Amino acid sequence: MSCALAERLRSSSRERKQNYPYISQYGIIRKWDYAVAGRGKVRMAKSLHSKQYAKLVAVLITARKGQGMTQQQLADALKKPQSWIAKIEGGERRVDLVEFTAIAKAMGLEPMDLYGAFLDGSQ
Repeated sequence: MSCALAERLRSSSRERKQNYPYISQYGIIRKWDYAVAGRGKVRMAKSLHSKQYAKLVAVLITARKGQGMTQQQLADALKKPQSWIAKIEGGERRVDLVEFTAIAKAMGLEPMDLYGAFLDGSQ
């Protein structure tokens, strides 16, 4: 490699570090630098451990018990193991929208009514 080419590569690397300190020498944004790359954007907290998620779980438990169902009966209706329901109700597993809808229907409830109960309780 010629001296001129080597110097040009070193200077471009220095310039890149000055202008983009969160980019590695290979042009890769490292995982731990995402906050810097996002320029201060606020991230949402993990919803599994939030107060709102705890309220959602409480609504699901109350609805299941209100329908007179055990975890096993609900799991059988969903064709899932009982531990799946236990993990959701214990806060170990997140529920997505599709699963929420399936759970509500398995309990004989309208998903929108169950979601409305969550919204009423979260205010």
